[in-house]
Amino acid sequence: MGAARNDTYVEHLRHPRNLGDIDDPDGESVVRDEVCGDLLRLTLRIREHRVEKAKFRAFGCGATVAASSMMTEMLQGMTVEEALAFREDDVARALVGLPRHRLHSTGLAQRAALQAIQDYQRRRREK
Repeated sequence: MGAARNDTYVEHLRHPRNLGDIDDPDGESVVRDEVCGDLLRLTLRIREHRVEKAKFRAFGCGATVAASSMMTEMLQGMTVEEALAFREDDVARALVGLPRHRLHSTGLAQRAALQAIQDYQRRRREK
């Protein structure tokens, strides 16, 4: 990986952010990519209708780890409404250098985010 690979993809691949789990999360999801089998778990802490903290565990290729890392960074600080509008393309644009054949990882990250926010909303309705 020479100078041409000096990009956000490689940075998040080598140094993923927000690894782990949030104890007693406000929202969570577990999603699997049916094509490659990668698995992603996302937990969220939400305060005052805003994502305060996001953590993940990814089991799969490096692209899934990098996309998940970027997604957690992007989600933190978003309102619930902004997180619901979060799109796969948002991660893909931010993750400069992600190989085209690994774009499926951004869809997995987006699905995890959407499902975790929906889980948060469901939990609030049930209270």
